[in-house]
Formats: sequence, structure tokens, C-alpha cells
Amino acid sequence: MRSKKFPNGSKFSYGHDIDDTVTSITQSTDDGEGNSTQTTYTFGLPTQHISGNNKVRYSYDHKRRVKTVNLNGVEYITNTYTDGTKCSPTYGQNILSCSSSWIFDRACS
Repeated sequence: MRSKKFPNGSKFSYGHDIDDTVTSITQSTDDGEGNSTQTTYTFGLPTQHISGNNKVRYSYDHKRRVKTVNLNGVEYITNTYTDGTKCSPTYGQNILSCSSSWIFDRACS
């Protein structure tokens, strides 16, 4: 864990794995109120992001392409690959209740 304390009392910290990949970031106020994000990597691919009360999980196929994106236990995106290159995403029925556009970034990537 590496951290820096600023003159106003706030603190910025980040953790890293053995490959020096950043796996967590925390910023806190001088009162100690914090906001953190953690990422888990498996074989170099992000498999889980945790931020606040939200948990995003990714699964991959044998070619390391995103197969599913799951948010808080609900599958939101399922990618189907054909002919080795064409990808067709299918979005879960509750996708409209998710206002975070970042979840779409993993469709067909």
C-alpha cells in the first residue's frame, strides 16, 4: 500500500499486486471518511470491481473475450461470439435500471 497525505488532512492510497498492477484506490477526507475501489485480476484480466455497495464481475471465454458482465448478482450482459469475430451482446431485462454507462464498456470487448 502506498499513500500520500495532503496538507488539508485528506489521504490518497493505492494498493498493488506482485506485478505492480494497481488493485485498489482509496481517497479519504481529513475526518477519515473514505471512498474506495478494488479490482481483482485473474490471469491478467479484470474479473471483479468493487466500489461502494456495487460489485461487477466479468467472465471470459477461452479466447479471453468478455462472456458475461454481472452487477450485484444480476447478469446484465451476455456476449455470444460466432465465426471467431462477430459478437452479439444480449442485455438483461433490468439493464434500463442501471444508470452507469461503464457497464456497457465490456459489451463485445
